[in-house]
Order: sequence, then C-alpha cells, then structure tokens
Amino acid sequence: MALAMVSIAATAIAQTTLNSTVGSTGYTGNNGLGANSAYTFAIENNSGAGNNLTEVGTWWNLADYTGAQPITLWYSATSLSGAPGTIAAPTWTSIATNNVTLTTTGVHTAITGMSFLIPNGTIYRFALISAGYNRYSGTSAPFPTPNTFTQNGVSLYTGDYKIAGSSVGYATTFADRFFTGYVTFVPAGPPCPAPTGLTATNVLTSTATVNWNPVTGSTGYDYIIDQNPTYTTG
Repeated sequence: MALAMVSIAATAIAQTTLNSTVGSTGYTGNNGLGANSAYTFAIENNSGAGNNLTEVGTWWNLADYTGAQPITLWYSATSLSGAPGTIAAPTWTSIATNNVTLTTTGVHTAITGMSFLIPNGTIYRFALISAGYNRYSGTSAPFPTPNTFTQNGVSLYTGDYKIAGSSVGYATTFADRFFTGYVTFVPAGPPCPAPTGLTATNVLTSTATVNWNPVTGSTGYDYIIDQNPTYTTG
C-alpha cells in the first residue's frame, strides 16, 4: 500500500486591521467628489520591523455606481501632506488596481492581494482613485475624530492630521478630507515556526487524517503532500 507522506509548514502571520470607521465619531462617508478624483491618507510604521500592506477598503454608496468600477492605489514617499497635485510619476507611483462591483452601501474591499512593504521608520502617503463617485468624511468643523488610528506600532493618519504643518487628508484640492475605510497589514519578518505535534492517523491509500498543534497568531497553514519520506522545505 502506497502511503502519502505529509509535510506541514505554518504561515503563522498575525494580520492587523486599522479601521477608521470603528470606534470613531463622524466617519459617515456622506461626503465625496466625482469620477477620477483622488483622496489621500498616510501610514507610518514605527513597529520596529517592516510591515506589508495587504488590503485597503473604503466607503462607497451603491447609488453612485453602475457596474464594475476600476480603482487604483498610489503611494508617495515625498508628498506626505498638503495638496497632492497630479497623481502621477515621479512623485506618485501606482502600486495596485482592482475592479469593484457593489451590492450594498458601506465599506467594501477596494484593493486586496497586495504585499507592499512599508519599512520600519517610514511614512508613506496613499491616494485612492476610482472611476466612480469617491466617498470620504468631513468637509467642515467639527471634523470626524480621531484622525489617528494605531495598532502594533503602525499608524493610519487621516483628514486634518498634520505633517510639516499641513494636512495629510485631501480630496484633490480640498483639505481635511477623512479617508473612511480600513487598511490591513502583516509583519514582513522571517518565516514563522512550523507547527509541533504533527500526527497522521487513519492513513489509507488516498486519505489520511492529519493533526498538529495550533501556532499562536497564525491566520493559516501551508502543506505539501508527496511520496517522499523526508521533510520537504520551501
């Protein structure tokens, strides 16, 4: 009877989300601009290690959209505050695109599947541009609060948060506009440890039951099935 040998490796990456629409006041997504306008926010990483930005979500109103809407995420290492100007090279760099089809009003995933590195000790400003109506919060005082959201040493800055005396949150030429959504990131550190306590039971010609001890903070596991009795790396 041929037995399938099973090798297990953990991704064990702790995923963190900074969400401007949870636990904040005035983030309603009731304000916005028309097609192809850009709205900005900033992320600062002081966690002690690099972090990968993996996903961005933002507020949309279903009434604004018909069909799929293309959206693009840009970043700048130099235009950290003030009017962002034209969102184009060399000041801005496009890092991800997606097509979004809405079914409800609210916060939806705009960009996903990224692995954009934000090094430790770095501030980047980001701009979202979609072909449809762009939603955000805040056009006049009293502005939404807070304007800063921090977890695990990574901060999301919106609206009237100041860098070098100017606001980070703009909608094209309009200041103090508050990004209404979320960003998700994971540590960009070394591979996490493999699980312990690996056992295989009920091994038959085409099936087996495999168990292992959970890895703290893991969001998933990778496994390899082959006919090699030695452990396979990679």
